[in-house]
Amino acid sequence: MTHTTTRSPFATLCGYGGGLLALLVPLCVAAEAGAPSALPVQPADTIGRANAGDPVAQYNLCQSYRKGDGVAQDSTLAFGWCSKSAQQAHAPAMYVLSDMTRKGEGGAQNESVSMEYLVKASKKQFPPAQYELGRLYEDGARGLKKDMYQARTLYMWASGQGYAPATYRIGTLYEYGKGVRPSMSAALRWYQKAAGMGDEEARARLLAYKQMLDEQAKPRAAAPPAQGAGTSVSPARDNRQGALPPP
Repeated sequence: MTHTTTRSPFATLCGYGGGLLALLVPLCVAAEAGAPSALPVQPADTIGRANAGDPVAQYNLCQSYRKGDGVAQDSTLAFGWCSKSAQQAHAPAMYVLSDMTRKGEGGAQNESVSMEYLVKASKKQFPPAQYELGRLYEDGARGLKKDMYQARTLYMWASGQGYAPATYRIGTLYEYGKGVRPSMSAALRWYQKAAGMGDEEARARLLAYKQMLDEQAKPRAAAPPAQGAGTSVSPARDNRQGALPPP
């Protein structure tokens, strides 16, 4: 009786050689030994496109190696692929490299290079980078001078692209009068907008505000109206700083 040997897909990929082989060595060894690989490899087309210079594919491989998603985790390979992608001005790769160089992940720790990548990603209109840089300006952190105008501008850019955390943050600026005139009504509008984008902090903020109003209404409802009292004023009035405890 003739026995048919089924060739492992990993062994087939290994047969391509070249740049693929360097990426697949751990899987190739297991495949040639006839042992099943513990982790599935990235699709061959992604690897091929990355080797051909596709910045998106390079970024995807970077993230896979960084997280160990479908391949063995390897910070050095992750750093290398994100560097290739960032060289082609791919903003998400720049943003990841900012985090990796700040932590010394996959290479030497370098705060100044980390900030350079963050600024570059922000200038490429990448909302998470704009938001993070805005937080640094708001807090005066990582060597940046506190600048509420810059912070708010960056939040507005990110919010304009539908980035919910930045939209929520604008609300906090108005609630606490940070770089703007305090306005609870404006803060609530931004919280409502952020909540509509799915931001959980904004939803929690709106719920807390509603509960506060409910609590304030209880004694007023129980007490008799004062003689000569006029129309009550909405609690959501402007110019009140910090109606709720800080987030």
